Amino acid sequence: MKTTKRENKSGTVRYLHLAHNEWDPVKGRAVPKVLFTFGREDDLDRDAVERLVASLSTSILQRGLDVEWPGSSPVMSLTV
Repeated sequence: MKTTKRENKSGTVRYLHLAHNEWDPVKGRAVPKVLFTFGREDDLDRDAVERLVASLSTSILQRGLDVEWPGSSPVMSLTV
């Protein structure tokens, strides 16, 4: 998870994102790549996010998938 903050009139607002690190050869370091934005932290339905993670984990484990993101090497290889 990646968090970004934004200041507005009523204070600081935090946004949550699903992200993974991807190597940037120009910068010479890994940079986070946002895969999905969940929205404002104060509006987040945490139970729904937990169900999503459980569902994705089950699906990946059942299929024995090699998980790979575009432009990167495999980040996970699971075999059941």
